Amino acid sequence: MLSLQQCENKKFLVFGIGLTGNSSAKQLSKNKAIVEFWDDDLRLRQKYRKKYNLCNNYFKKDFDFILLSPGVNIYNHQHKDYFIQNKHKIITDLDIFINTIESSNVILITGTNGKSTASKLVFDVLKTANKRAYLGGNFGKPVLDLPLTGKDIFYVIEISSYQLDYASTIYCRSAVVLNITPDHLERHISFKNYALIKFKVFKGLSQNSFGYYFDRFNFVNFDKNLKKNIFFLNEKKVSNSFLRHNENLKGNFNKRLIFYLLKICENFDIKKKTLIKVLKKFKGLEHRQEIVKSNKQVLIINDSKATNFNSCEAALASFYNIRWIVGGLPKKNDKILVNKFKSKIIKAYIIGKHYNFFKKFLKNKIAFKISKSLKQAIKDIHRDFHNTKKRFQTILLSPAAASFDQYKNFVERGNKFKLLIEKYKWNN
Repeated sequence: MLSLQQCENKKFLVFGIGLTGNSSAKQLSKNKAIVEFWDDDLRLRQKYRKKYNLCNNYFKKDFDFILLSPGVNIYNHQHKDYFIQNKHKIITDLDIFINTIESSNVILITGTNGKSTASKLVFDVLKTANKRAYLGGNFGKPVLDLPLTGKDIFYVIEISSYQLDYASTIYCRSAVVLNITPDHLERHISFKNYALIKFKVFKGLSQNSFGYYFDRFNFVNFDKNLKKNIFFLNEKKVSNSFLRHNENLKGNFNKRLIFYLLKICENFDIKKKTLIKVLKKFKGLEHRQEIVKSNKQVLIINDSKATNFNSCEAALASFYNIRWIVGGLPKKNDKILVNKFKSKIIKAYIIGKHYNFFKKFLKNKIAFKISKSLKQAIKDIHRDFHNTKKRFQTILLSPAAASFDQYKNFVERGNKFKLLIEKYKWNN
């Protein structure tokens, strides 16, 4: 494929000029490529039109390469025929990154849930082991903003299904697929297609590389051609002693995550005591089962990143006496299956414009109230919190839905939750 050094005088259309697109356009311009851009968002076009050449009629022009940002969905785009006809020209920042860097120490981490936590832990382990390590991709900096020279560098790259979908060059020394459950089906159409896209991380494995996944049956069922250097893990073999090092890491998902970490440490000759040191210090990531407030009467958790029910299940399984804030923009084909959590949930408070979707699943199973807004939900919870005889309660924002019906993203939703919580007294 193409390295940055080979981009001189090549004509690029950078399609999508957000964080990744801007990073790509900047690096291409530095390397004397001819760069034009387009974004369907008028605000972004106005923001960057003085920095790069805006191309209004890109679908009528010829380019050497079309660099797509991962957030762009070409499959339902008004000019999708243009992208189909020029599919052989589509490239991503990851393709250029892989072909530019001098080091082969690339660790790719993907999965439906837990990618950011896993990536941060791997990065922390490498740094603690005194490796020259950088974190980027879907979490951290765009890959082309990372240092690109140095044979001893370790790159920890969180990679989403959107990024994998368009990428063609994904060589790596270690690849991890944490889990696969239905997600983003409004774009990937079917679960099988979504799973195959995730498994693309294994296609870049060489003879001295290692890939890890936990479900042999699921894997073989979806892609029988990917067999080299892939190891199937079993979280039952992981000692619970590792989980005791940190209260923020609970349940089977984190047992599995620690198994991945142990294997990566083994592959890169990092001692177990280094991993234990990292686990003891790890505070978790913001908006991912983040402890907002804790006292003898209440535990308040911000799990705004839980944008589907599968990711929400981890939180419901970890706490008890839960007042659960749920709702938002449902993911396609997602189901809110609460039967096994009925004894843990005191009451649910449904927010968002699609409250009838959640009401359908909760009716006749658990107590609930349609609060509609996050502000009203906190108000309702505060009233109920002080009117109950239960000594200890958990207030949990774990929406099991995307945020776009009311918020820009899960970060804005989580920050709003924390601000609202601070307005009330949470002890008697």
